[in-house]
Amino acid sequence: MTIKDLIDLPPEQRAAKYRALAGDVEEWAAKAATPAARESYLLLAEQWRALAAQVEAESIHISDARHIGIELIPKTRPDTR
Repeated sequence: MTIKDLIDLPPEQRAAKYRALAGDVEEWAAKAATPAARESYLLLAEQWRALAAQVEAESIHISDARHIGIELIPKTRPDTR
């Protein structure tokens, strides 16, 4: 599967694929030859899971977000002075 193939998937399928990749990397971590390699694999798995969560969050329709209590626009803007 190429990056383009991933991007072309609907968000739900893309998130599932990212989670599957995280699972693969966690298996590699379990077989890693060194603690440093294991930690690198675990960090990579964490990033795949974060990407899956981001894809899912971005696919939430605004009305759905309001229904479940997600604030899409902050009530106050941070001071950027």
